[in-house]
Amino acid sequence: MKIYENVKIQIPFSDVDSFNIIWYGNYFKYFEIARRKFLKKIKYDINDWKKTNCTWVIVETNCKYLKPLSYDKNINILCLLEEFKYRLKFSYKIMDNSNKINYAKGFTIQVPIDDKGLHSKIHQVELIEKINKYKTNEYTRKTKIRKK
Repeated sequence: MKIYENVKIQIPFSDVDSFNIIWYGNYFKYFEIARRKFLKKIKYDINDWKKTNCTWVIVETNCKYLKPLSYDKNINILCLLEEFKYRLKFSYKIMDNSNKINYAKGFTIQVPIDDKGLHSKIHQVELIEKINKYKTNEYTRKTKIRKK
């Protein structure tokens, strides 16, 4: 079962340049908005990390710009969890809400470090438990819905 999150936003004026085109760095901001909503959904957000002295640092990012975005456009950001055993890898798609045109796609990779800045296997295990618990709950919920 793939776990994902969809976020709908309308491009604000503050994100465009003088040519009415989104500044390229804002695409990563949109990725972050979707990733944060995903992590809140599985109950493993940044505030949960702080309680365990863990940080999931981003070590790699990628964005392929397929078509320019402009002010006031309604977009959908799809955030899909690709990997979670040794690192977090999310893939993203930014699409138009109305006609499903793809504007951008990309990914981010994160690894857990402890409060000393060292790689943390303990936090990998904690994340795996959170994801497996979410998958189990989601499966149970969908099964109950089908039975009705």
